Amino acid sequence: MIIRTIRVIGVFLDQYGTWYLFYNYGMSLKEPILKILVKQYAPLTMMEQKFGRYDLMFKTDDEGRPIMLFIGKKNSNGNIIGDRYARRLKIDDEGNTVKDHWEHKGKAT
Repeated sequence: MIIRTIRVIGVFLDQYGTWYLFYNYGMSLKEPILKILVKQYAPLTMMEQKFGRYDLMFKTDDEGRPIMLFIGKKNSNGNIIGDRYARRLKIDDEGNTVKDHWEHKGKAT
């Protein structure tokens, strides 16, 4: 299940006195997709996987943790048309996870 929220990221007033709102449709990743993204995979590879009606493609770091996610439909060129997410992962000196969440970065084409 994916929930959409609207986040205003900017306001602009033009020379004619018209206000414009710039917004971002944020999509939260839910538990079934996060279960896939918690696992370890081969380091420094691009993994492809099918999830329901969506195609997933994610890039892993040097330890095999997914760090970039593309979710949507795959086109004839093999690219994902949909949304792009980046993982914010901070680990302290002892190896404990300080921060771990996925940020919606916008549309993927």
